[in-house]
Amino acid sequence: NDDTNVNLQLGPFWDQIMWINRELRHLCKNHRHWYYMDSAKLFLERNPENGELKIRPELLPDGLHPSLQGYQEWAPRLSQVVRRIMKHQLPG
Repeated sequence: NDDTNVNLQLGPFWDQIMWINRELRHLCKNHRHWYYMDSAKLFLERNPENGELKIRPELLPDGLHPSLQGYQEWAPRLSQVVRRIMKHQLPG
C-alpha cells in the first residue's frame, strides 16, 4: 500500500497524527461553532530528487512537535483562519 510507505517515511507518529486529524475534522463538521484547520501540509515538503513527501525537520525536529521556526510559520496561517472566522461571526 502506497499510504503505508508514505507514512513510514514520515515517521512513527504520522499515522496517529492523521487519525487524530480525521477525528477532529469529523467532530468539527458536527458542531456549528467548531472549526478545523489542516496544518499538516505546512510541515511537509516534497523531496526534489524523488518526489516523496518528507517532514521538514527544521519545523518538526522530532516529527511531532513544532520548533520555534515551525510555530513562527504556523502562527500567521492560524491568525488568517481566525480572522476569517471572526469576520463571519461578528454582527455587522
